Amino acid sequence: MVKNYKVVVSTLILFSVVQIYAQKQGQSLIDSLLTELPRAKSEKQKAMLLNDLSNTYGPIDSKKAIQYGESALSLAQKNGWKDVLSRSYNLLGMNYQRIKNYDSAIEYYLKALKINEDAGNKKNMASLTANIGSLYYSKKDNSNALDYYLRAAKLNEELGNKKSLPVLYSNIGNVYNDMSNTPKALEYFVKSSDLNEAVGNQKEVASTSTNIGNIYRSQNNPKALDYYLKSLKIHESLDNVKGEALNANSIGSLYFSLNNYTNALEYYSKSQKAFEQIGNKEGASRNIGNIGITYLEMAQDAKNTADRQQLLQQAMDKLDSAIKQLTAIGSNDVSQQFSKSLSFAKSLSAGDISTKESSVKRTKKDTVYIREDRSKEYSQAQANLKSEYSRKQDSIKLESRNKELSLSKEMDLQQLKFEYEKKQAQAKTDEERLQLKQEEEAKRQRIESNYKTLINAVQTEKALAQAKQEKKNVLAQIEIKRQKNIRNATTVFAVLMLIMAFLVYRNYRNQKKSYKLITEANRIILIEKQRSEDLLLNILPIEIAEELKTSGKIKARFYNEVSVLFTDFVDFTHTSEKLKPEQLVDELHACFSAFDEIIGRNGLEKIKTIGDSYMAVCGLPDFSEDHAKKTVQAAIEIRDFINERKKNENVFEIRIGINSGQVVAGIVGVKKFAYDIWGDTVNTASRMESSGEAGKVNISQSTQELVKEDFQCTYRGKISAKNKGEIDMYFAEKKI
Repeated sequence: MVKNYKVVVSTLILFSVVQIYAQKQGQSLIDSLLTELPRAKSEKQKAMLLNDLSNTYGPIDSKKAIQYGESALSLAQKNGWKDVLSRSYNLLGMNYQRIKNYDSAIEYYLKALKINEDAGNKKNMASLTANIGSLYYSKKDNSNALDYYLRAAKLNEELGNKKSLPVLYSNIGNVYNDMSNTPKALEYFVKSSDLNEAVGNQKEVASTSTNIGNIYRSQNNPKALDYYLKSLKIHESLDNVKGEALNANSIGSLYFSLNNYTNALEYYSKSQKAFEQIGNKEGASRNIGNIGITYLEMAQDAKNTADRQQLLQQAMDKLDSAIKQLTAIGSNDVSQQFSKSLSFAKSLSAGDISTKESSVKRTKKDTVYIREDRSKEYSQAQANLKSEYSRKQDSIKLESRNKELSLSKEMDLQQLKFEYEKKQAQAKTDEERLQLKQEEEAKRQRIESNYKTLINAVQTEKALAQAKQEKKNVLAQIEIKRQKNIRNATTVFAVLMLIMAFLVYRNYRNQKKSYKLITEANRIILIEKQRSEDLLLNILPIEIAEELKTSGKIKARFYNEVSVLFTDFVDFTHTSEKLKPEQLVDELHACFSAFDEIIGRNGLEKIKTIGDSYMAVCGLPDFSEDHAKKTVQAAIEIRDFINERKKNENVFEIRIGINSGQVVAGIVGVKKFAYDIWGDTVNTASRMESSGEAGKVNISQSTQELVKEDFQCTYRGKISAKNKGEIDMYFAEKKI
């Protein structure tokens, strides 16, 4: 593993201090370093101790870490120690990154980069330029992010580092895609895919194939289907059911957009079954709704009535089922979308909206009925018959326009809904689905606003026409009976003024009431917002939660160097049968609470618990240069806790597995956010746990290479692991 601060400079490196405290962690290490600091035999040893304090304080108190780092930096600058300078700059960059001061973090990383450039250390230059590119990408500075990613790629190409290049190419593709340069994005996604193919990283090949498919689809290129199918085939071979579900949905959506409804139904059904297999009720329900919408499209294309009615019934059954399931899990927004489609299908089935022509005919028929009915009401008013007839004609025309506008509005909204339901089905990530939902809502509001304006104009025109006619009638009556009706006319005027005054007063009351309601609503919104933020910080890392609040979305991130830990209780099912439910829950709570304290103290991030399994990671979202060492130390402390607890309690035995490498991290799901990690590193860590032994910490060779100087690692030989073949495994223990 490449250390960002390490440079090749011909200077004396003092490793003794690090070796003395290699196995000490957290506060105990800090106490030891503070004790040793006044005893430093030279200024360089003092500077190295200050850097060690900066590194150890980093996850605990970043501000103190920065103070010690600056003290070490001052000594290094004074004496010109390039190796100490490089590490000081790197640690300061890391700690400024922890407090989200990205500008200062970049500044110190650049200074570390300059030292490595002067020393000609391309390996460290490649790592640092990639880190700087990632920081610029986090700042949404795509121009600088692209510049440093390209420099990192070039350095890795010169070094022949095929392990890092696929990730860099993929990152470059993402930047180009954000910059709407799809040809370049496509070029680098293809490069990433080719290299992943060469090294046999099939999961990344599948992911990149989906990205390529998305670009081709945006270009209406039929190659999109080839890449979607390729990704689906890989996910199936890897037994990645979630990947199968998402890709099958994309393929179904693509076939739907091509009006190939038969194939769309096939892949929507496949996606539904895959989502059901992994217990994703919302994904399964969405596909049931998509199947219903597909039947609805097929019904509108049907040539004969029998087929049309059968397809409409299938559409209504599927849509009704989807709505019920989505409502049950609280996904009301999606449920409402499908509800509109169901209403439209019912109208088609009942013949209410069979064609646009029949809608116009019905409007005309209704208009005739209204005209004849109202003409009878005035059959005795012979003197006003002609003017009343004219008014009725105008009213009929306005009413007809009003109905036509309402119908056109409904059709436009239905078209918008179908368009975005297709796009939602094609969306690969929750972030894309959220963006599409926002776009759809904005367009829906514009349509509503435009039609509201038109309908209001018709209503205003109708009101003006009515007022005009009424005025003519009043003037006619006044002309005939002027002398006799002066008093009545005055009375009418007074009544009108009273009505106007009443309307003005009522409007004032309503506005005052509305203001109070809005004020109270705003107060409730602020309270709920604070509750939401508190809940968000309880389920997401602080850095991720801040990004979500700032930008409204979270992009998946690649982490090059992390260590993943899995624990599992041995024979949990058999042992749990001997305990009462409340005893079982209390025991799990006691164990997992202790695990939380241990991983927090050692600088790890808890990811999740699944049943009796516990998963944590070190090295993200903030980089940690000794992530493997911290993870193994935490695992040993967890093992020792369980062993100590067994002396007094009838508790479980535990297996622990660790692997180090690359992962991708991000947010999963629309409801009940979950921060999770993926990658071959995670799968291998799980195999380390399942292939271990009770009371042992089983680590992979990649982890052993990182901690062999700090822990006693006993080689177990090549052990067969599910879907991995034979893997070198080691038991890790404290050094005696």
